[in-house]
Amino acid sequence: DSYLEKKEFYKCFRKITKRITRCESMIEQLENELGGLTGQLESPTVSYEGPEDYSLFLRYANQKKELDAKMHEWEQLHTELTELKKNPHYWDL
Repeated sequence: DSYLEKKEFYKCFRKITKRITRCESMIEQLENELGGLTGQLESPTVSYEGPEDYSLFLRYANQKKELDAKMHEWEQLHTELTELKKNPHYWDL
């Protein structure tokens, strides 16, 4: 029974740490993309009148929304990880 509990704990722990890593990678990518979009929006060549400028605002808003969602997911995963670390099997890692 203890072996199965330990095995299940390791499985959960690995799953969460992999999801955290993927999430952090995605956050970094989204932050870089937002930085590029911010630079474009700050450019004096943006007229705020053409359809391409409007699509730039939409892309920025969508990227920001996606980044916020990923940050929230990252926070939830860290909360789960903190709970897992309270498990006695954590000290066997």
